[in-house]
Amino acid sequence: MADFLSELSALLRCPVTGQQLHIASPEELRAISPDDGKDADGFLVREDGQAAYPVKNGIPSLLAEAAIGLAPADRKAESCRNGCEATAGPSNLKPEDF
Repeated sequence: MADFLSELSALLRCPVTGQQLHIASPEELRAISPDDGKDADGFLVREDGQAAYPVKNGIPSLLAEAAIGLAPADRKAESCRNGCEATAGPSNLKPEDF
């Protein structure tokens, strides 16, 4: 799956911003809540690192409502000291957050 997605991800774009997507790195995967990723085989992350789209059964779900908001690493570390509230999940992510 990784080889196919590597080639395909070069063509795929975020449906909200049009930014290029790439396969999530191990570090990016750690930023995704286990609840958000429980059914996913992997994730495609937006170029700016602010959103990830799940890949299920080898098929990327590129719908705006499927996006999982990701906090930047420096903001995430700070927010976790304050209760880990900066990472948005699919239930509270809105297109204007992009």
